[in-house]
Amino acid sequence: MEVADEFLGTLDDGALAARVEADDPLAVTVDDTERRRSRFRTTADDGTDLGVVVARELRDGDVLDADGRPVVVSLASVEAMVVDFSDLADPDT
Repeated sequence: MEVADEFLGTLDDGALAARVEADDPLAVTVDDTERRRSRFRTTADDGTDLGVVVARELRDGDVLDADGRPVVVSLASVEAMVVDFSDLADPDT
């Protein structure tokens, strides 16, 4: 099992994004519950067993270090319902 225990930054940082692209990064998709935990065990998108130990909530595009190998975090999509009340508004109020 690889352990990602250091926050390197985000893919918004051009230098870090270039380094990640040049390396062989692991990609991991986490759900909303996992991203809020400081420690969890998961499986990277390629099947690699991965332990994550971080001191902050994870965000989409975060880059972690797993023994010199970058780990790029993606957030799992969440189903949502959109309710539009604009047709119910009374224009005279």
